[in-house]
Amino acid sequence: MLTRRGRALLTMAILVYAVGVLLGYVELVVLAAAPILALGTGVFWILRSPNLEVTRVIAPSRVTRGNPAFGELRITNPNSLASAPLRVLESCGSTEIWVDVPRLGPSAVTVKRYRLPTERRGVYPVGPLRITRTDPLGLWRKARQLGGFDKLWVHPFVHQLGGMPAGRIKSLDGVASNRVTQGGVAFHALRDYQRGDDMRMVHWRSTARTGTLMVRENLETSLPQMTVLVDTRASSHDADGFEEVIEAAASVLAAASRSQLPVRLLTTCGRAASGRGPARRGSLLDLLAELGLSAVRDPLKVQISRLGTERRGDTLVILTGAPSTEEIVVLAGLARRYNDAVIGFVTSKAQEIVLPPGVNVRSIRVTNAAGFAQSWTGQVLR
Repeated sequence: MLTRRGRALLTMAILVYAVGVLLGYVELVVLAAAPILALGTGVFWILRSPNLEVTRVIAPSRVTRGNPAFGELRITNPNSLASAPLRVLESCGSTEIWVDVPRLGPSAVTVKRYRLPTERRGVYPVGPLRITRTDPLGLWRKARQLGGFDKLWVHPFVHQLGGMPAGRIKSLDGVASNRVTQGGVAFHALRDYQRGDDMRMVHWRSTARTGTLMVRENLETSLPQMTVLVDTRASSHDADGFEEVIEAAASVLAAASRSQLPVRLLTTCGRAASGRGPARRGSLLDLLAELGLSAVRDPLKVQISRLGTERRGDTLVILTGAPSTEEIVVLAGLARRYNDAVIGFVTSKAQEIVLPPGVNVRSIRVTNAAGFAQSWTGQVLR
């Protein structure tokens, strides 16, 4: 396509040509031919577009906010002729990253590494790579996309919590156990016998079939179940306050994963995820990375009504900003259905939040996620 300079030159050539024809000046007509010739030459110049092969790798593809993540481009020239030096444009969300590609000989390969922005939580599309070619006079520009696109997940920052509430019943090994408890009755899996295993747990039928001593693992079903409800309504937060709420939620989920607690993440916008242990931590943080403020007017009652139909739960953590007095009463009513419940108000208006009379539930009122982590140890684990 024509650049601004090319359009200006074309307009000037047309005007000069028209004046020359109207006034009968052959010199002006000949003068108008010069920019037309330059434009025509430029077309042939950009037609020879570089044919390169591009492969992208993002490492790591999931990173905590503020930690480094890098993109790596492997660019190959599969042609029998050398390619000219290029400046290509890579995009990560709204951020543009220029990458200089040197002259590549036939079948030559170059690898370019660059840092990706991780200052804000979110899921960012990376690519496709755009190659822009212009003629020497800058009259024409031709853009071409190479390679597909990838995604970069920037997880919220995680603050260290001192531990998790016990809920109804602790595991026999404690909630911090990193292995399957043997004292339960729910079948979990079969594994090879290890020295010290109880011989009463040997599964003789599988042992006879495989020729290897196999032990039955039973899952301890008395581990407290944790539910984390995140308020995503725009009416409860401002933009910066919502980020603090997300970091507080990430801190709770990370602590629950370290403690091997089964955890369920719910949001007022209807999205949900669940899991247990470090292996499922990534999927929970992926959901938090994707969350944004919801403009839905009042989804709170819908979510509360769904939870209200469930059996009495073990542990509930509600994370919100600055809801109305009526909404605080609704949240407190939900909290009473759980054996252990905490409502976290993470907002710049924390000092203005006053619990209505009759609301007897543990609460944390802080201005940021770091303050939430400090208050968690002092108020929840006491």
